[in-house]
Amino acid sequence: MVHKTSNESEDQFPSWVYSPYDFCSESSELCATGEGPNFSTSDQEARSNLASIFKVHVSSSLQSSITEENSLHQMEMKVRAEATRSLQTSVDEVLESVQIKKRFQKDGVFYSLAKLDRHAATAILNNRIDKIDQELLSYWNRKQRTLVRKMLRLSLERSSIEEKLAILTPVFRPAPISYQQILDWSLSFKNKVPVSLKVGHAPKWLTSKLSSLLNEVGYKIEKGEAKNLVSVNVTSIKEYLNVSGFEKYTFTMNIQNIQKGQKVGHLTKSETVVGRNQEDALLKIKNSFVEYLEDQLYTLNLD
Repeated sequence: MVHKTSNESEDQFPSWVYSPYDFCSESSELCATGEGPNFSTSDQEARSNLASIFKVHVSSSLQSSITEENSLHQMEMKVRAEATRSLQTSVDEVLESVQIKKRFQKDGVFYSLAKLDRHAATAILNNRIDKIDQELLSYWNRKQRTLVRKMLRLSLERSSIEEKLAILTPVFRPAPISYQQILDWSLSFKNKVPVSLKVGHAPKWLTSKLSSLLNEVGYKIEKGEAKNLVSVNVTSIKEYLNVSGFEKYTFTMNIQNIQKGQKVGHLTKSETVVGRNQEDALLKIKNSFVEYLEDQLYTLNLD
């Protein structure tokens, strides 16, 4: 809802145009102004200027001690990118509550005042922190190597949310598990655990990714038999598609952890895509399958 007070007129600039906190209550609101050739543009700029306060950036103020460990260093780089995406979701949720509080126009220039309620935004970010803390404690108590990536991502996201909360309120609680604790624990994996890899029909990018993920968290692919046997298979079913020049396929990724002939863990994902041929269609599900593998690796119960 847009409000307009009686002292605003076409002849006099309201004070909030150049000094938004002449109108807003700084203790309970964040405000920003924008201008443009119409109200749609000025509204958008006001929202954008307010959003810039919450610019998403996951920096490493936490000094990593793993640069000498190439595989772990690469993992940290990747989880930072994942944390940035997760943080963006939380920030977007906060920015959905931004309102256009005032509008004004003079001499063909349009002005808007956007506001964000501090208390509502704080509640949204605190709710996200609550969920992160619950996940972190749950994963930490399991002590599974394959959960390291998820814990590092959550910890980075949490510390970045704290930075956003500092804009809104000086009061928030410390993390139950620190980033450094998780990192130190991951570095304690001195001995690589042998894993055998049995590949059925699977693209090389998938088997390479699986090997890389296992190596990151202390597993070593061996050619001989090992306690853990991981089997990888991707099946494809050609679906009906009455479109010339294109083909439709349903691909299913199935990865299992087999110990002493018994399946102790698995992950499965199916996706239907259209491509010019089977190879083209398979490439289109690459990112989806890789992201799922990264997120669900722990379900193989390798630990």
